[in-house]
Amino acid sequence: MDTTAYTPSPDPTRRALERLGTRLRLARARRKLRQIDLAEKIGRSRATIVEIEKGSGKVEIEAYISALSALGLLEGLDLVADPALDRDAQALIFSTTDKRVRPKKSLNNDF
Repeated sequence: MDTTAYTPSPDPTRRALERLGTRLRLARARRKLRQIDLAEKIGRSRATIVEIEKGSGKVEIEAYISALSALGLLEGLDLVADPALDRDAQALIFSTTDKRVRPKKSLNNDF
């Protein structure tokens, strides 16, 4: 028996993967699918599903996307990095302070 307590990683990237894995595990369980059932649906091993549900960074992104698709959750992926929802980028586009301006050249009348 493992006596070490679970502590989430302080790294935001790692935490995001862990949250995704937890959500995939919950979605699978709510659909009453076993890990092996999901593995067969996406053409991967049960061990890969275990790693996905842990939020492992060692698993290919394609495996995560396949799991989302098999669970009917792929539509939500369209919102990830959607330029229309990127407020920071939109603010930069419309910002007047960071526009490139050509330096004014002095006129040279030497012919």
